[in-house]
Amino acid sequence: MFKLSNTQLKGRMTELKVVTSFLQKGINISEPYISDRYDFIIDINGKLLKIQVKTSSSVDENRIKFNTKNTHINTNGTTYKNYKDDNIDFFATIYNNECYIIPVSECGVSNCTLQIDASNRRNNGKYLEDYTIEKQLNLCS
Repeated sequence: MFKLSNTQLKGRMTELKVVTSFLQKGINISEPYISDRYDFIIDINGKLLKIQVKTSSSVDENRIKFNTKNTHINTNGTTYKNYKDDNIDFFATIYNNECYIIPVSECGVSNCTLQIDASNRRNNGKYLEDYTIEKQLNLCS
């Protein structure tokens, strides 16, 4: 019997929450038969956007982060693949049961950190409230 690891289970649960968030907003989703670069595609007014889902974790009380690289472990060791603009359009993650999408171009090579509280904004900070589905997709349509 095949059993998911805790990491795989957490990843799958995050993906299902993200998919549900898009569907609740009436956004069409297509899943690839085979792909190692994106989890699904959304259709926004005829524009197809590739989405890669990542599970986030707390850094501290005001920041979350998620990995922006693909890690693969096999008998030859661990390999890492970075995502690029031509691989995906957005990373998607869940925080407090809300979905956030971040353009791949705004993320670091190995991870992305987002500030939870935007009341004390800094010029170079990335804040959750700027990456809601509504705000980001208005930029794309």
